[in-house]
Amino acid sequence: MKNKVVLAAALLALWGLAGCSSSDQAVEAEKPSKVEAKIDQINQQNAQKIEQHITTPLDKARATGDLGDQRTEAMDQAVQQQ
Repeated sequence: MKNKVVLAAALLALWGLAGCSSSDQAVEAEKPSKVEAKIDQINQQNAQKIEQHITTPLDKARATGDLGDQRTEAMDQAVQQQ
């Protein structure tokens, strides 16, 4: 009988501690920390740099292709006018 009372008291104590720790975790999970905010900022900056690194050569290639097309059209018009 004494063992059951001790066991019940231990279970109640553990249950009480578990309830306290879960509420602290819930509060911490709700608000982002300064570290998480800084990590998000760095990730966004890196994503922008990567996007620029990829799109800049593509834009230059498109511009070069357009110049080539314009030159070809000018040559075709010159030939047709002769």
